[in-house]
Amino acid sequence: TYSAMLDALAARKQLPGFTESQVHNQNASDGKLLWKQIVKASAKLGFPIDSHLLRVILRLLMRGGPSDHLFAFDIVREYLGLAPPGQSAEKAKVPINSFTLEPLLQLCNKANKPSLCLHYLEQVMQNSPHIVNNNHCNIALHANAMQAAKGSLSEASRAHDIVAFMLEQDALGGVMGKDQSIRPKTRTLRVALVPCWRGADWETAVRIFERLTHHNLQRYADGEPEVPEGQLTNAQRSKGKWIDPDAGGLSLLVRTAQASGDLANMRQCLRLIDHIGRGVLADEEKTCRVGWVDGEREREKNWLSLLYAG
Repeated sequence: TYSAMLDALAARKQLPGFTESQVHNQNASDGKLLWKQIVKASAKLGFPIDSHLLRVILRLLMRGGPSDHLFAFDIVREYLGLAPPGQSAEKAKVPINSFTLEPLLQLCNKANKPSLCLHYLEQVMQNSPHIVNNNHCNIALHANAMQAAKGSLSEASRAHDIVAFMLEQDALGGVMGKDQSIRPKTRTLRVALVPCWRGADWETAVRIFERLTHHNLQRYADGEPEVPEGQLTNAQRSKGKWIDPDAGGLSLLVRTAQASGDLANMRQCLRLIDHIGRGVLADEEKTCRVGWVDGEREREKNWLSLLYAG
């Protein structure tokens, strides 16, 4: 019953006379009251608070205001046994899993605490790597990019480490199932390249791009023989295993080369664009003709706000 009530609150999108933001705040407020009743009922009747209840209440609270976020972090500390650096954590009452990790990481970003998002993911990567999936890593890469937008220059290296973890886990089998796969996707490449651009770190950008796309950028460097037309096609690069970069990913690579201030890097990047850019733009044009997939418009809006933040 309590689970159904929380689900109903999470699904509530409109209230008479309320803006979207006000609806989220009201849902969070109602969720807090209901959560207190759930805790009392659990103590009185002896039923356990499970991961589904935690997942929904965290989703409700992360869309609220600062006081709701603080309340959510108290729940995280008490039930999931996770605390910020320098604070003592309690023993977990509910073991963290893939379903509770996602709203926890999103909560950190919504509360403008990207460093805490990265801290929590690093803990889970060390202790329970098998529960980490692609979406968790992309949320953490988003947090990493938020840090870079604030002026931190060390985030490119961290982005590479997260990408390396994803590839290693994928090679080991990772998390099974289509929706739970840890294999990087196009969005992974784009978000991982943001801190490289911010920090003008061309070397790390190249390493990330090569590992995710399997394109060898050294072949486009000064002094190298021209790459024959059509070489390294999608089929030859094991379609499905390697990422085909989109216009957004190539744009960030160009931005990074320009930010580095090194003309050799710029020439190397332009040769790559000349070789693969035509196919990328053709794919983009096809996507534009098909239109937006469900939820894609919101994701693109979040991507653009991240890209141009700061």
